[in-house]
Amino acid sequence: MKIVSRILQGIARFLSYFSIISTAIMILLSVADVIARNIFGHPITGATEMVQIFNVGTILAMGMGCLTGQNVSVDFVMDALPNAPRHIITIIMNLITTAVLGIVVWRSIVTAIDYSNKGYGYTLLNVPHWPFVVVVAVGFFGGACATIFLTINEARELAGKEPYKIPGLLGDKIAKKEVN
Repeated sequence: MKIVSRILQGIARFLSYFSIISTAIMILLSVADVIARNIFGHPITGATEMVQIFNVGTILAMGMGCLTGQNVSVDFVMDALPNAPRHIITIIMNLITTAVLGIVVWRSIVTAIDYSNKGYGYTLLNVPHWPFVVVVAVGFFGGACATIFLTINEARELAGKEPYKIPGLLGDKIAKKEVN
């Protein structure tokens, strides 16, 4: 099971690096467009569409956001529960989340195939839409991998075992918050 956890963490980490690169390119492109427009009087052709394309890459960090606990949660409700019910509810919620993310991945792939068959694309750049819909599917797949990993950790804690460590982008930490 440890190898599965490492693979799931690796997928989330790998995808998050692409998200960082995508965000950096988006920012640099926006700054360059503003400079080109205001100083040289000529904006970068297709810059708005390119920023939209790179914005899709931000979803790739979803898995790492889940693993590091950087997503929205309602802690005050869960913190009031005893350990066993809290773990059981979290496992159920993680399974539901994984199923929903799986449906989003599936529908994104179906949509990408449809967009490819119909030839949808960005008009100014003449770039097809479907690869970016695939990027969305990959991002949600990373989120599903993360929730599977978190479910494994919850089950380990419920069984009284130590959860697997989650090496974050900036160092090791466990995704769980300590309940006081």
